[in-house]
Amino acid sequence: MDRGYVYILTNDRLNVSYVGSTNDLKKRLVHHKHGLIPGFTKRYNVHRLVYFEEHPEMDAARRRERQLKGLTRAKKDAIVAAVNPDHRDLSFEEFFGLVVDDEYNYRQNQRLNRLLQLARLKFPSACLEDIAYRANRG
Repeated sequence: MDRGYVYILTNDRLNVSYVGSTNDLKKRLVHHKHGLIPGFTKRYNVHRLVYFEEHPEMDAARRRERQLKGLTRAKKDAIVAAVNPDHRDLSFEEFFGLVVDDEYNYRQNQRLNRLLQLARLKFPSACLEDIAYRANRG
């Protein structure tokens, strides 16, 4: 079986959280960041990856997702704070190699995110990683 991921997303204001699971985290994050999944995450602009776990099997990831969804908001926040106290967007660090550690870098990463949103209109999603790399280099 495929490995699975459990993840927690939030919005920029950090006042909404979403727990999900998938077998392809990178692809799912692109979907969330570009509003391609209708529903809660699109409606509340929930796209910032603040926590994730990798599991050897998708069934284990789904069980963990149900467990996390059953927790109170305070307990979920405590889990996130234990590994990511600043609520940085881990998708940039994990998949695009960027670190959001000061205001300048944060603005640059916001700019990069806007470029990625525009790029998806002209390029297939498979090209987004290359576009992010080129935008970050230049």
